[in-house]
Amino acid sequence: MIGEVFPIYIDIWREFFALIGFPMDDVITVALAIDPDICTMTEPRFVDVVLDGRLARGQTVAYHGRQILPGGGPATTRICTGIDGRRFMRMFQETIARYERAPARGA
Repeated sequence: MIGEVFPIYIDIWREFFALIGFPMDDVITVALAIDPDICTMTEPRFVDVVLDGRLARGQTVAYHGRQILPGGGPATTRICTGIDGRRFMRMFQETIARYERAPARGA
């Protein structure tokens, strides 16, 4: 379904990043909203985006204690460190199967 609806998405990952397939981070985020136990999470951490500097500019940085980059603030963000891949793929496949069974648009 993704290849059919978004062929450029797969092409971009193949051409620019030499990857077969595509990252599923957005899909995993939706799955996490539906089933929060699908991922293993850290305790809350302070997370920030580096706005200046050369090496890390634009990167999201999670502070785990001593850091090279300065920073600190409220620990409000949990980070996914693992996922139940089989459970996620089952959810994904079931969702795609619903899409495939849905009536055609404009019909």
